[in-house]
Amino acid sequence: MQYGKHYILECTVEQNDMLTNLEGIKAFFVSIVKTLHMTPVSECVSHVFPGSNGITAFQVIAESHISIHTWPEYNYFSFDVFSCKDFDDGALDALVHQNFPIAKKVSQVIHRGTLMMNETGLLEAPTTTPTTPISSL
Repeated sequence: MQYGKHYILECTVEQNDMLTNLEGIKAFFVSIVKTLHMTPVSECVSHVFPGSNGITAFQVIAESHISIHTWPEYNYFSFDVFSCKDFDDGALDALVHQNFPIAKKVSQVIHRGTLMMNETGLLEAPTTTPTTPISSL
């Protein structure tokens, strides 16, 4: 890992109750921070959309951020964690499964840092961006 690790996830769920449960999502974020040994720097910021009750929530952590966007009308959510320190993406994946009744998912981990610094300036990294799919159901 050079500049950060970015866990990106898209899911559909069997039941959408959690997708409209702001307190449940906040508790989910707290469990992520605790499990991955992250450092919260603010309270979770959120917005509940009128009509669908979809939620956007964002947690700033010293290491970067955690975010989720839900569309309960489609039984769908997108979620990501970006961190400048390494973390156990398997443990994060397990937390997702503990908190959401996953029907289908696509996830990947991107190792950030396409440009590298040296004493003379910027050097381009290899032309391929390393990505590691975690799973796809």
